[in-house]
Amino acid sequence: MKLVINQDYDAQKYFGLIIAKHCNMKLLVTCIFVLSLGLTSFAQNIKETVSSAFKSGDAKELADNFTSSLDLVVKDSDDVYSKAQAEQILKKFFSQHKPSSFKILHDGESRNGIKFFIGELETSNGKYRVTINMKQVGSDSKIHQLRIE
Repeated sequence: MKLVINQDYDAQKYFGLIIAKHCNMKLLVTCIFVLSLGLTSFAQNIKETVSSAFKSGDAKELADNFTSSLDLVVKDSDDVYSKAQAEQILKKFFSQHKPSSFKILHDGESRNGIKFFIGELETSNGKYRVTINMKQVGSDSKIHQLRIE
């Protein structure tokens, strides 16, 4: 009696694993793509919100996107402030420097994952460079450093 190994079965099993891995890879790639679209969309929304707030001089709208405390540099103010304190400092700044335009010149992400925007704020008293660093807080990106120089 001769022992026969079913090579077709082994081949089906092997190729079945390859196909299963390929399908899992397609699913993974699809998931990553969909998630990246969502994150890109979210990044666009925060950029639009920040741009709109600077254009209109809306300190409250900006403060809605702050962490509970943040590093704030605005003219003579340079310290870590609570969200409420930072909002008041920005209200004062905007009342003395009426915004006429704001545009984001550059945005990106640092090597350690901090998202940032660099913009130019044009006011009644001149132009200012604005640097914004974001921090992930739960599922949201919040402003944890703001510099108007």
